Amino acid sequence: MMTGLREGLAPFAFGRPVPFFHGVRRLYGCLEIEYTAPGATRPLYARFLDRAGEPEAAELFRESGHGWERLAALALETVSGLGDYTEICEERIRLVMSHGPAAGAEIRAMGDRADALAADYEAPEEGSRRELFDEMAGIVDSCARLERNAVSLLMAE
Repeated sequence: MMTGLREGLAPFAFGRPVPFFHGVRRLYGCLEIEYTAPGATRPLYARFLDRAGEPEAAELFRESGHGWERLAALALETVSGLGDYTEICEERIRLVMSHGPAAGAEIRAMGDRADALAADYEAPEEGSRRELFDEMAGIVDSCARLERNAVSLLMAE
């Protein structure tokens, strides 16, 4: 989970603009677009639990979903001023996924272009990054606690 960021990974991995902005932007994409549904699919699961007659567990998952939405919004807000950089990165990922090695030259060119644009942006200072990652880790810890409580309710029956 995000707690590892508190233990020293974040300053090393995300101290330069490209890894910082790419990592934070990917967090948003993974949470809201690619690997799950908005709210990390918790609202959908909560609706299922409501229909299954588990309203207490449903409410905990619903609350957890709000936390995952806050995390995604925080990530999006952090990278919202990047303009073309974001679009280039999205297109680059699309090419990687759809054409793979056949688009190697174009993928490399887009990577170079993204790196050049990233040079115009500074990653936040270490203290600001630490605050951001601590806030993110706190949200994840809160969601995990809610979900553990919901699972305990479900297993008790």
